[in-house]
Amino acid sequence: MDNIHFLCPCKVNGDFVRTLPILPTSQSGNAIVDDSAHTHARTKKSAHIYKHSLETWLSDFIKTQPLPAFYSLSFHFIEDLSKKLLKNPQYREYPELIALGFWLRKSNLSKKIDSAKNKREEHIESQQALGLVAHFTPANVDTMFIYSWVASLLIGNLNIVRVASQDSVSKVLLLELINALFAESRYEEIASRNVFVSYDKLSDASQIICAKADARMMWGGDASVAQIQALPTKSHTKDFSFADKYSVAIVSDNVISHSIENIAQRLWRDTQAFQQQACSSPRVLYVIQQETSKSELRKALKALFAKLAQMAKADKGDWPDIGRTNEHLLALQNLALGQLCCPDDALIALNLVSAISLDVLSQDALDRHSGNGLFYVRVVSSTEIVADELANCLPDKLQTVSIAIEDDINPKIADSIYHLLGQRVKHEQYRVQALGEALDFSFHWDGYDLLRQLAKN
Repeated sequence: MDNIHFLCPCKVNGDFVRTLPILPTSQSGNAIVDDSAHTHARTKKSAHIYKHSLETWLSDFIKTQPLPAFYSLSFHFIEDLSKKLLKNPQYREYPELIALGFWLRKSNLSKKIDSAKNKREEHIESQQALGLVAHFTPANVDTMFIYSWVASLLIGNLNIVRVASQDSVSKVLLLELINALFAESRYEEIASRNVFVSYDKLSDASQIICAKADARMMWGGDASVAQIQALPTKSHTKDFSFADKYSVAIVSDNVISHSIENIAQRLWRDTQAFQQQACSSPRVLYVIQQETSKSELRKALKALFAKLAQMAKADKGDWPDIGRTNEHLLALQNLALGQLCCPDDALIALNLVSAISLDVLSQDALDRHSGNGLFYVRVVSSTEIVADELANCLPDKLQTVSIAIEDDINPKIADSIYHLLGQRVKHEQYRVQALGEALDFSFHWDGYDLLRQLAKN
């Protein structure tokens, strides 16, 4: 029998519960829960009880009045969450949680909001919440849901966040921290309007929630997003789709030759937190070869990826994994079988972080890439080649282009790429960031202006 589990206690009929009662209670008064049963075996009667229980709770939940946009208590809650993530030693081993803590800082959040304000003329403080926002989160980037949830929280919406059943230590720690904050009486207004749940993706729960949602925030692969999109909604429901994307990094040869440590640190910052599973983490490294010989550049690339491998070995989180090297070797063999690279000279590095040289970037090569510390390296002679490849290789799937744009790193290359991408990659959903800032979430993401679109027009 399916169950909907509240990962933070939620009020049902005035009482705090963790599991929504969906079956008749036992003599002890506890709900009878059957976590092991598959949905095929449930009876029509128990299915009716389940549906009635969830719909009854949901009908009561959506009667709650949304909070005002940019409510002071919402900022206090977010600031408290940030401080606890940054000050408590137990979170230091989890880079995704530390990165989240920095992003949630009051100063950073104010900059993000001010940037959103500057992109349009209306006053966002006067906006009104949409109502109920349903968030469907990815399993492979399992704390990313917090960023879009914060955007909806700031607007004052009611939120139901369906967290993937697959657990990680960082996700459990984060939910425990949110749960502890929700339990504080001063945050009762926040807790009563924001619910984190988990349930089998094959259950009817998503269909019931979607039918009441005013917006759906859908993270995950194309197939997962399509399944949610297929569920019926109200006619005015807004959909935000964050499906499969890929990202690239671009540097010049002289940068790698003279700033190996700097570039390695920046690439690692964009790769480590979600083990290269985030759509904005670069999977392709373009190198503009202008001044360095082929042999010298090859040597510099080997040194760069050796440095990244050292960082991976020193990582205290989940990065070290004896299976990664074998996975990368298998990727090389598959690319060679598909005639997408030459096995004799394609391998630049094979370690916890590996690199394979490609003659051309193709959809087939991208389809074979699974993240986990593998980089495709494209050495090209000009930025025009980069722009042409990105314009012809799944341009609608391009998420982030990271460029080294500091003063000591050839600014002409950065300017050229900005210009050429604007001309040749016709969609406007991709973003251009400084190398090392690919995971820096903004309220303009994948073409959505979240602080505007999560409010009533």
